[in-house]
Amino acid sequence: MKKKYWIIALISISTAALLITLIFYLSAHNRKKPYNEETKETEFTAIDADAYYQENATIISKTPADQSDKVTAKSVTVELLTQRGFGDCEVLTYYSTDGDDSEDSEINGASSNVYPMYYAYYFASNEDIWTIEVINGIVTAYPASYNMYHSDEVPVIFSESDIICGYDELTNQFYEIIPNDSVMKIKTVDKITSELLDSLSEGGIE
Repeated sequence: MKKKYWIIALISISTAALLITLIFYLSAHNRKKPYNEETKETEFTAIDADAYYQENATIISKTPADQSDKVTAKSVTVELLTQRGFGDCEVLTYYSTDGDDSEDSEINGASSNVYPMYYAYYFASNEDIWTIEVINGIVTAYPASYNMYHSDEVPVIFSESDIICGYDELTNQFYEIIPNDSVMKIKTVDKITSELLDSLSEGGIE
C-alpha cells in the first residue's frame, strides 16, 4: 500500500507538469509562491483565469459555482462513481462552493454537502493510475501513468464529450472549455467506467 501512495505522489507531480492545470491545478499549483522568510508565510499570486484559458483553450461558457444547477452533493457524486465501478476509490475535494478551501479532503459518502469539484485515484487492473474528476457534472478520466511515461507528447484526457470543465476558486467560476490540441488532447468515450479504464490500460492508449 505504501508503494501505491509513493506512486500517486510521483504521478501527481508529473500531472501538474503536464498541464492538468486546464482542469483544476491552475489554482492549486500555479498560484503558489515560495515561502517568504521575512513574513514567515507562503505567498500567493493571482492568475487571470480568463486570460489563461483564452490562451490555452476555447471558452465555451462561464458559470458562477454558487449558481450552477449541475453541482452535486458528496453523496450523489460518490453514488455516481460507485455505479461506474469506482466504489473502492476515496473521493476527494479541494474547495467549497464559496471558493474556500474545504475542511476535509477525504469525503464521507453520506454527506449532503456540495462541492464544486471532486476527484479520485483509480488503480486499473494492471496498476496504471487514473485521476477521475467530476467538475460541475462533467466526468473526465486522466491517464496519469500513461501521460507520465509519454511526457514528451501532448497529454491525453478522456471525456464523454469534446468539452471539459475547469474551476477557478478566486472568481468561484466554472469554465467549460475545449483545450488547444497543442496543450491537451481530448478522447471522447460513451461513458467513463472502471471497465473501460481497465480495457484501455490493458490494450494501450493510442
